[in-house]
Amino acid sequence: MDYVLPVILFLTALILIVLAILVKYYKAYWLIAGYNTMSAEKKKNVDVVGLSQFSGNMCFVMAAIFIFAGVLLMAGKEAIAGVVFALLVPVSIYMLIK
Repeated sequence: MDYVLPVILFLTALILIVLAILVKYYKAYWLIAGYNTMSAEKKKNVDVVGLSQFSGNMCFVMAAIFIFAGVLLMAGKEAIAGVVFALLVPVSIYMLIK
């Protein structure tokens, strides 16, 4: 069995988990796209704590999807893994709208 794709999914999930922890718990706000390039005036209008909580939670959700899809691939359930992996689309759309 080929384990290359599940390993890539697990490594991606690990990176997302590390980013989520840094943003959510260690206040690495500079990792949030667009926030670090805002002017100081615009940063005053942003709820950075709420934004970091949301961004961190979304990274955890995406990491869970990657892990679940990887486990399903390793179990030989490619079709179900594809459906789980496709959940990234509505999650991404929700994240953009929110």
